[in-house]
Amino acid sequence: MAVASRTEGSLPATAGSAPPDVDAVELGEVLVGAWHTFTRRASARFSQHGLSAARVRVIVALGRGEKLRMGVLAEQLSVTGRTITALIDALEAEGIVAREPDPRDRRALRLALTDEGKRVLRKIRKLQQEVSEEVFTTFSPTQRAELAALLRLFTQGPPKPDDDPYSAQCD
Repeated sequence: MAVASRTEGSLPATAGSAPPDVDAVELGEVLVGAWHTFTRRASARFSQHGLSAARVRVIVALGRGEKLRMGVLAEQLSVTGRTITALIDALEAEGIVAREPDPRDRRALRLALTDEGKRVLRKIRKLQQEVSEEVFTTFSPTQRAELAALLRLFTQGPPKPDDDPYSAQCD
């Protein structure tokens, strides 16, 4: 039986052999498992501070600086208008979010973090840092960079036929 080895800058491989071939289904299952592990740890940490995942997502989205209309925020977070309204109502009642008039449309309101909301955002960022350090502690800096590059490539998705510079050469 071969012994697994790990060197800096490389993923685990069987000593003396090429890395195993992983099919797409297995890769998808591993990715989903990793996501579940990360979100479970983060949710547990946030809940210790009275923060749900939904609240964290809203506060982080508003913490990017742009004041958003509720419909835009709902779309960005892929939630219904009813869901975002309930979240914003609760966050507003706690003094975390404020509704402000939209200077371009007096009928519309934009959402912004209050000073308390900015304080909560700083706490969220600290908790995110702690959880991320715990989750990725076994990775070397090179492995972290490799993983980040692969995940960025994944989130970009496959090239569309119109985006492929080589497709025109094949016609």
